[in-house]
Amino acid sequence: MLSSRSRVIIHLSSFLIVIYSLTLLLPMLVALAAGEQSFFAFATSFLIFFPAGIVCWYRSKTAELQLQTRDGFLVIAVFWLLFSIISAMPFWLDDHLNMAFEDALFEGISGITTTGASVFHNVTDLPRSVLYYRAQLNFIGGLGVIVLAVAIFPLLGIGGMRLYQSEMAGPFKDERLTPRLASSARNLWFTYLLLGFLCIVAFKFAGMSWFDALCHGLSTVSLGGFSTYSESIGYFNSSSIELVAGIFSLLSAVNFTLYFMALAKRSLKPLFSSTELRFYFAVAAFIIALVFFEVWRANMYSSAEESFVHAFFLTSSMLTDNGLATADYAQWPSHIIVLLLFASFFWWLCRFYLWWY
Repeated sequence: MLSSRSRVIIHLSSFLIVIYSLTLLLPMLVALAAGEQSFFAFATSFLIFFPAGIVCWYRSKTAELQLQTRDGFLVIAVFWLLFSIISAMPFWLDDHLNMAFEDALFEGISGITTTGASVFHNVTDLPRSVLYYRAQLNFIGGLGVIVLAVAIFPLLGIGGMRLYQSEMAGPFKDERLTPRLASSARNLWFTYLLLGFLCIVAFKFAGMSWFDALCHGLSTVSLGGFSTYSESIGYFNSSSIELVAGIFSLLSAVNFTLYFMALAKRSLKPLFSSTELRFYFAVAAFIIALVFFEVWRANMYSSAEESFVHAFFLTSSMLTDNGLATADYAQWPSHIIVLLLFASFFWWLCRFYLWWY
């Protein structure tokens, strides 16, 4: 017989598997609309994990559903392991891709952790459903299915504070945006979705197709960096698209709780009064100005305007670890590339500091 604590952990992990497996329905619809064989890979993955999650969730029911802090961390660890396997399955089962399991696992983990690295040499020729799925992995991983699950835990009579604290980073991890934790989680996802929607629309007006705008919007807001083309943003050769990508890269690195507080109070005061935000934008502005000056001084582009656009986009992308890029940055002066690499490490140190404290 399983202990009560083990049953709680299995129960919550199973529920999270059910929630995450539902996200496979969207790429299934994309594959169905495009008439792609990838549909069967997504359908098979769904039919494996959704029923398994339902069965385990039902059989592990218990009257005691109190989650302790250590249980929350254990559920997170177990689920991220399962998360990675589920994410890899559509890649592995797709005969068109012909991927080894370790390659599929790498691609799935890279997507869901918003790392942005890829094993695909030619992204451009991938099925549309796979391109969308990669962007969706970025988007879901950007905020986390854990936060989504916490939003609906009250329907099951489960307290989700321990999971919320285990998943969330930054100085707000011990604070609630609203008196009810589920409302806080829903508001964070609402803010995230709103930012994603605005980014998609901005990309469309900048010249992308709706499909490219959707995929790049999801990957930009999540800071994941997956693109629908092997050349990434460089494929479009568009200053307006680079500006949109740079702006939303910077905006997406801001603590979402600040956005929610500004929306809730209908005022920009929470943004202007944030020391963290002022420091972030001051550092970003300084590095962008420095990179622009050095690129312009090196005569890399024909005009100061073009130099600024490229410097702004690439600095914003690297500073926020987004991963979107253009092909010509490798020709930049070596000291600028080193500066940008150090800038990305610096920002991660800042994020680690905020997470720790």
